[in-house]
Amino acid sequence: MEHRGPATSKILYRVVEPDDAHAATPVLVALHGRGDTAAGFVGLARRLELDARIIVTEAPLPFGNIGGRQWFDATSAEATQQARARLDELDGLLQELAARYPGAGKPGLIGFSQGAMLGLMAAAERPDRYRSVIALSGRLMEGASGIAGDGPAILVVAGTKDGIIPQADSWSAAQTLEGLGRKVERFSFQGAHSVPPTAIEEVGRFFHRTMAPTPTTPAKVP
Repeated sequence: MEHRGPATSKILYRVVEPDDAHAATPVLVALHGRGDTAAGFVGLARRLELDARIIVTEAPLPFGNIGGRQWFDATSAEATQQARARLDELDGLLQELAARYPGAGKPGLIGFSQGAMLGLMAAAERPDRYRSVIALSGRLMEGASGIAGDGPAILVVAGTKDGIIPQADSWSAAQTLEGLGRKVERFSFQGAHSVPPTAIEEVGRFFHRTMAPTPTTPAKVP
């Protein structure tokens, strides 16, 4: 099932959730890549087929002349500051989601490309915000800082033939996060800048290990 979030939100979003979603259904915030939109990224949310309420967000800045969006202008000297401004806006969104879905617990985050770069920055600089972070073909931005200690479970996914964000950049981000004390898993696939079926399957396995709701044991009748 898909519906839109409130128009009053600073970050517009669409919600993709199972028909039997309930109060404890986990929340997963999804960030699309540069040039995409929330409407376009909904396709990936559906392909994941997760038992989750996926909040597919839309970047606020325009990109190109055919309606694409971006989280920050990668050509700008203020790109890192823009990315941090997006993280501030996401913090506001998390407060909205916590009020709307109080039984869901701490959310997870999944991002592709530029969305993955935001996710990795969040994992480094704001480790208390998310239960897990899944970075699909991303890297840490120049100027990103970090807070040492525990943080979200992290999955870094990268393609061996990625010419946009080379796998080495993704692995470098993973190493930096490990140096901060984060637990990071890596998954490599034979391909370019994309999310192939093998990556979808790995995301599913990681989600079930880190985000799936814990089944409750029925009380015994005396």
